[in-house]
Amino acid sequence: MRSLALLVTTVMMTTIPTVGQSASAQQSNLLALFGSLRPDVELRSERGGWSLQYCPDNTCERFCCSTSKCDGSLLDFSFLYLSHISGYTALSEFKTKEAPRATRGVLARLRASCQQSSERDAVVCILRALSKTDRIRISFVRYDEGQRNEEAVDLERELQRSAKTMSRPTAR
Repeated sequence: MRSLALLVTTVMMTTIPTVGQSASAQQSNLLALFGSLRPDVELRSERGGWSLQYCPDNTCERFCCSTSKCDGSLLDFSFLYLSHISGYTALSEFKTKEAPRATRGVLARLRASCQQSSERDAVVCILRALSKTDRIRISFVRYDEGQRNEEAVDLERELQRSAKTMSRPTAR
């Protein structure tokens, strides 16, 4: 019953405020989770699915899913990936100041299937689950001399890389 109430609340919060708003205002509401990153984040419908790109410079991390109803999962996946896994140095302030509060909300919604005790383990479990159930793919995009180059990113490799980065002793 609690999940039904959460679903109704989520639907109402995402649809009612958007009535009469422009497409850019609606997108801004959907991207609220990304806080100060919003100017560098773009969500769009494409080829029957959705894509989200985070482009702080001439490079982007691109997330995409192939069904018309995967946009919510794509937003959650992208947020968790950017706030916990991504190696972009431009994200460091976002990761420490904004992401912790928003992460609690995302985990509260999605943790039912991932009961790991640590936040990091729950995030990894959720990323794997969303990647599998919603077929979310990640790619790295670079714009070089007007050419767009895109290469697939292996989620498992990135999870391993970020785990190694997190386990390094910090300098004092």
